[in-house]
Amino acid sequence: MTDLLRAADVDALDAIPEDRWYELAACRGIDPELFFAAKGDTNAIRRARAVCARCPVAAACVEEAVLSEPGWGVWGGTTVRDRQRIRRETGLTGRPRIRPPAGPRRERPA
Repeated sequence: MTDLLRAADVDALDAIPEDRWYELAACRGIDPELFFAAKGDTNAIRRARAVCARCPVAAACVEEAVLSEPGWGVWGGTTVRDRQRIRRETGLTGRPRIRPPAGPRRERPA
């Protein structure tokens, strides 16, 4: 698949209830602004990815974001461009699911 989704991470997801993975996320309790920074804010993206790098459920977060494509923000250490690349590499075509990711919700920045 892609180096962003390691097999070990995907296997670990089997033990986590599908609709509750976000409860184990490393980003819980962190200001969401970090993950929804202004376009081009590379420092915020780097800091957000550092949080995601230590997250035990990053693979679930990436999967949800790839399937629903919120269109903004860092999810599981991936940016919009990363998720678009994953969709192309995995052969996902068509429109993403309408359902937003199960994780924390945030309004799209203006």
